[in-house]
Amino acid sequence: MWQRVLTSPGLRPERISSATADDMAALVRAVWRNEAGPAEACSNLRRMMGQQRLTRKIATGFGPEVLVVSKSGTVPGGANNDVGVVTFPDGRRYAIAVLTRPLTPGAPTREDVLGTAARVALDHLRVEGTSRSR
Repeated sequence: MWQRVLTSPGLRPERISSATADDMAALVRAVWRNEAGPAEACSNLRRMMGQQRLTRKIATGFGPEVLVVSKSGTVPGGANNDVGVVTFPDGRRYAIAVLTRPLTPGAPTREDVLGTAARVALDHLRVEGTSRSR
């Protein structure tokens, strides 16, 4: 079954749009800053992202004290992605995008892998930010 999904004409790179993790984080950052379009549209998008029920991917890397607002995208047997904003109790906020694909076509990606990648990346940024401000 996965072979049929993965060879679907809709998944051919020349027929679909694509973006890097940096592109997606920049987009989310622009939405949070009202720079991606009219302020009302950005506000509506933030509200809709906050209402997502399936926000367990990036969020799995953080405790309940950390607010994660995200939107995921999955291609069964292929990409497993999550893009969002992580807000820590100290008020610092980070746009983040974790994009994955399986090493073996059709193999699932555990969602906690996305959360761990997000946490490790943000732990690094938070330590770097602290050392720079000293």
